[in-house]
Amino acid sequence: MGNSNSKSHTCPIPSSAQPLSIHGTAHKPLSLIAAACAILTLVSALALATLHLTRYRAPKEQRQIIRILFAPFIFAVVAWGGIADYDIAAYIDPIGDVYESFCLCALFLLYIQFAAPRTTFGEEMFKAMEHAATVTDAKGGAWARLSWIYVFQFPLTELLSVIVLEATMATGSYCESSLSPRFGHVWVMIISTLGVVLAMMSIFRFYKRTKPVMKARRGLAKLVCFKGIVFLRFIQTWVFGILIDKNVLHHSKQFSYADLLYGIPNVLIAVEMLFFSASFWYAYAAGEYSAHAKPNEGSLNFFRAAVDAANPSDLVFGILRIFNVFTEMRYASLPKENDHNIPLTETYGGGFVDGAADEYHSNGGHGRRGLGGRRGRRQRY
Repeated sequence: MGNSNSKSHTCPIPSSAQPLSIHGTAHKPLSLIAAACAILTLVSALALATLHLTRYRAPKEQRQIIRILFAPFIFAVVAWGGIADYDIAAYIDPIGDVYESFCLCALFLLYIQFAAPRTTFGEEMFKAMEHAATVTDAKGGAWARLSWIYVFQFPLTELLSVIVLEATMATGSYCESSLSPRFGHVWVMIISTLGVVLAMMSIFRFYKRTKPVMKARRGLAKLVCFKGIVFLRFIQTWVFGILIDKNVLHHSKQFSYADLLYGIPNVLIAVEMLFFSASFWYAYAAGEYSAHAKPNEGSLNFFRAAVDAANPSDLVFGILRIFNVFTEMRYASLPKENDHNIPLTETYGGGFVDGAADEYHSNGGHGRRGLGGRRGRRQRY
């Protein structure tokens, strides 16, 4: 009985499995192809990022763009590392997933800047909400807050999946070749899938509700280019997981079991990232930030621009703000009586923005439509 239970919790190695140290004749070409793609992807990303840094006239937008530009390189170098040493492939793969989660947050913040270019992050979500409510429905405020939660949960979800991955690998209950719920692999995939689906659906819905604004800023191209990366990595993860689980792939002299498990999927990612990096030159072009395109806006010098682009504080704030948004939504569901007796001491995010206090009093104590008078203020959606 005990022996049967022990076997049920043993990783079911496919009959075609081999030790990861065994390489097929295709291993070296796979590694060289991935390395070349990673280098070319880095060159492309650095060149385009340099153009943005020398034309750094819209920091709130270009900071997000530069973060996204390096996503293909991160994925490509992780893919190459997974081919170069199959023993570390499962450990370094989450690096790309975590960076992807922050890039999706950056894309969301970029879209918010397009929808509300002259506001701070404390207010622009409400601006975008107000715009969405005028073109769709009267519940734009609730939708905007839910979108914020669904997008910024993704880094937390990815962190959770990494914890599950590392914990199950440490306890011997992670089995890459099985999708059985007894092992950690399938749970890591499910957690990551839920996180990315919620984030992508929210970003796509944001694009649809602000489509007139996005058209002028190549919003669809930006979405398609980055969503393509997310979609391909997502599909390939599941496809190769199923093929390995069902023992469809078989090793040969050219391709060992490790080559099939890590080599081919990773070289596909490396090649795809090179093409996506090239497509970024159109979707995230630096031309719209040139002196000719923005003659009235000055540019930061290269060093200050690089420091600003590397500052992650807005992403950290976005994640922490999830809890604020939960609180606001809870207050919003409460009765509105005596709402006018609440003193207006601060706006959402702290401090008055764009004359919010004057407008609040000039409107008889009701504040701006769609903007709360203070953090935690009970608002009408």
